[in-house]
Amino acid sequence: MYHDSGITASISLARYVYIDIVNFSIGRTIEAQTWIIHSLNRVVRLAIASIEIDSSKVLYLPTGDGVCVCLIDLADPFDLDIRIALSVLEQLYGLSLVQISAERRFAVRIGPNENQDNLVTDIGGGLNVVGLGINSAHRIMSLAVVSHQVRQPSSSMSRC
Repeated sequence: MYHDSGITASISLARYVYIDIVNFSIGRTIEAQTWIIHSLNRVVRLAIASIEIDSSKVLYLPTGDGVCVCLIDLADPFDLDIRIALSVLEQLYGLSLVQISAERRFAVRIGPNENQDNLVTDIGGGLNVVGLGINSAHRIMSLAVVSHQVRQPSSSMSRC
């Protein structure tokens, strides 16, 4: 735990599933964008619920055109972030098969990562994370092919 002039931060293992909706605002109405965000949120929450994770260990960080899921101090199972990413991809694929409206069909890019990052209080008074891990998750996601995930090797991968 770090304290300095009223600032509190703690370092924790943070595992990320950074999800971006590809071309979110291009050629879509506000109604379609709202439906897409609602659908993605539902899919992500179902993916988390299916794995039975303690909700106090999960942060949902909206990004405007997606969400970053942060898993705090959850080291096991080793592939937890990958399971979540695959569940999201599978559910979104099923959703795209039944969606008639082209403007409501969407694809995602996913960047999983993990690192020791800082838990901080954000501007709104909520819990947030800062550090190399979340920044790298965003970079990894930006390199992903649509509807695929990319993973950066980490030192904990040696546990396999």
